[in-house]
Amino acid sequence: MLPSGGVFLGVLLCLCCSWHVSQADVAKLVCFYDTSSFVREDLAQLSLSELEPALNFCNFLIYGYAGIDAESFKIKSLNPELSDK
Repeated sequence: MLPSGGVFLGVLLCLCCSWHVSQADVAKLVCFYDTSSFVREDLAQLSLSELEPALNFCNFLIYGYAGIDAESFKIKSLNPELSDK
């Protein structure tokens, strides 16, 4: 058995290790926005105003169904009807 001082040091060591591990790497969160959710009805619909607060937690955003314009090589929406909304 460990003496009482050894127990204290063991607990202190465990606490220090767990704190160090928790500070090591911040998790990366990848979010996916499916543009078809904008045109759904009722509770399944997700508007941009509802999405915006959640983006604070995302490191990366994947925009579902974007394409590249063949002439300008710029990103464009594959659903032009949503681009104007």
